Amino acid sequence: MCRARGGRKSKPTGYTGKLLEADIFGVCRAECTGGQNEYVEFWPAVIEVERNQPGDPTSPHSRPINALRVLIADELGVEEREVGFFTAVGSALDLFHKVDGFFKWGRVVAFIDITLDLEGKKPHGTKFFVTESDFYTEDHEINAKRLRELAYGIATFLQQRRPDKQSETEIHPNRLRMQSAIK
Repeated sequence: MCRARGGRKSKPTGYTGKLLEADIFGVCRAECTGGQNEYVEFWPAVIEVERNQPGDPTSPHSRPINALRVLIADELGVEEREVGFFTAVGSALDLFHKVDGFFKWGRVVAFIDITLDLEGKKPHGTKFFVTESDFYTEDHEINAKRLRELAYGIATFLQQRRPDKQSETEIHPNRLRMQSAIK
């Protein structure tokens, strides 16, 4: 979809969830059509996605995804390059396991599913549900407020699951620094 000077043009008629996924997350190079004998177990599908990114996971092409990745790194108090985003759109991970992408910090991951409608969907386990409004305002600008909230939630989730888990208070000084920098 075309971009307009930092924003987005309005959605065309017939805009689907698959178009939304590709527009915001990009498309994985490990495409899966769902044909016979294509089923891939969960963790092998994750590895396949990691190996087939359309670009550098530490510098995704999507402005809102890259902004979210940077905010997550800031929340964690780590260098930006330590947090990557991996699109799973069009892969076996997407088709069979309903994961559209994930953020990875070290060996810890937070899975994301983007949808047009959140009705009936609840966060569970390692999966976050997001909508277009989490990334863009009604004026088609980056939704900085919502991205900060998502970054905090995802960073907290990653921090809590890190094998060498640090104390929860270590995440908060960066949060204060980050909020003042974005305002």
